[in-house]
Amino acid sequence: MTFDVTIPVLNEEPTLEQQVLVLHAFLKIHFPEKGQWRIVIADNGSTDRTFEIAESLAKKFPEIVPLTVPRKGVGLALKHSWGQSSADIVGYMDLDLATDLPH
Repeated sequence: MTFDVTIPVLNEEPTLEQQVLVLHAFLKIHFPEKGQWRIVIADNGSTDRTFEIAESLAKKFPEIVPLTVPRKGVGLALKHSWGQSSADIVGYMDLDLATDLPH
């Protein structure tokens, strides 16, 4: 079974890398099977370096996928991400990781 965790982002340059790396480390420990999961960073109109940082993370980690969303809106970012996904399960996480990761 495979799953995607989409993180919708808009102008998150200051915290994007740190927060995504926290999520990545958690998933790698708890779901070690290669190809089982992806983190999709769905950028919906950032005007800072957010997408550049997402692309840099993707170069380092094949499980991270940067995605450009054509218009602003969290719901649209999720719909766009989930619509292109081939994962068995799709979900999302806010960048602030407010939901406890084990949940």
